[in-house]
Amino acid sequence: LVNIFSHLIGSALFFTLPIPVYYSLQPRYGSATTADIIVFSTFFFGVAFCFALSATFHIFNNHSESVHVFGNQLDYLGIVILMWGSTIPCVYYGFYCSANLQTAYYTLVSVLAAGCVYATLHPAFRRPKYRPYRAAMYAGLGLSFIIPIIHGVAKFGWETQMWRMSLDWMALMATFNLVGGGMYALRIPEKWYPYRFDVWGASHQIMHCLVICAGVAHLFGLLRSFDHVHGQKNVCGR
Repeated sequence: LVNIFSHLIGSALFFTLPIPVYYSLQPRYGSATTADIIVFSTFFFGVAFCFALSATFHIFNNHSESVHVFGNQLDYLGIVILMWGSTIPCVYYGFYCSANLQTAYYTLVSVLAAGCVYATLHPAFRRPKYRPYRAAMYAGLGLSFIIPIIHGVAKFGWETQMWRMSLDWMALMATFNLVGGGMYALRIPEKWYPYRFDVWGASHQIMHCLVICAGVAHLFGLLRSFDHVHGQKNVCGR
């Protein structure tokens, strides 16, 4: 039940947050464009849709084996959409003055995400022999978030990208995700205290809550990136 409501609440939060965010940001800078709305919308959609699919999976998890398998596919599909939707705005602000690099990274992450969607939903890819290929696709999608950060720092410098990509907020976001994933993988704390966390406080529930915290941290980072690129004159030196 906690697994259901933790992500139902998270989904509702990120489906409704765009309204106050839009009315807060829209009049702030005359330089803001439709592109800003699109990248923020991509982020909100990715997070909200991921949480909604996760909640759906947990609701119908025990219905039947076939429904469990399909729900598990939807759960992974949500993760793919979350990763894609989180990367797009980072690329937009990180390479704000480099349209060609934006396009290159948009294409890269979208192609990798499409491959992951196919691998997630196609029945043949559920076979054990395709497990390495699935892992490689998900690893590639994860790297598509890291590589632009490294490239941006190498090209524009740490200080510039600290503001354009809000690297400290991205680090906090990654920390939340890694801690949550690590606790779930290691089954902490229930492996230390069997049966004590069967209802409340299990690692899966903690992971859900930390993933929501990661989404909030990512949002704060995007808001600061938005303020940086629109809050100064000649941000691109022209």
